[in-house]
Amino acid sequence: DENAMGVAYTNLPFNDVMIGSINDPEKHVAWRHPRKFDSMQEIIQNCESITDGFKISGDISELDYGGDARYHNPCTELVYGFLGGDWLGTTTTVAGCAAPRAHHTGGVVGAFLDPPSGDRHRPGQTKECISDFGLGAGYHKLQTTDDKYAINAHWWGKSNDVTHNWKTHALFVR
Repeated sequence: DENAMGVAYTNLPFNDVMIGSINDPEKHVAWRHPRKFDSMQEIIQNCESITDGFKISGDISELDYGGDARYHNPCTELVYGFLGGDWLGTTTTVAGCAAPRAHHTGGVVGAFLDPPSGDRHRPGQTKECISDFGLGAGYHKLQTTDDKYAINAHWWGKSNDVTHNWKTHALFVR
């Protein structure tokens, strides 16, 4: 097993997570989990979907990207965590896990609809928004270059055609 995460992600207990631009520290989204985890590696190795995080700073729409801002607005019902997804399905594996909720983007670390939807027109859900966002995310069946594992998102109504243009970001835990 190769660990691309580094020592901090294998040995550091945490409950706060932040995704931030490496070019502009103001461009970030951060969240907190109510419980402390032993390490990020443990979460990923256990293939445990965790969606109890709540945003404490920043926003997905404020991250660093090179696309049209109309397609970077997050849905209001997002929760934050690990190995989530916006739709019930298993067409995308995430970090070697057949994550039970990973259908559209299903990232290792990110934000997801909760509960996930099997119905595109779920009552009360605005469909023109980012419903799934993540680092280490691949889109649907990973069929094109834009679908490969990276920072990726699913914007209801446009797939990931307008949301695969994220610039370089870093992941922080504490």
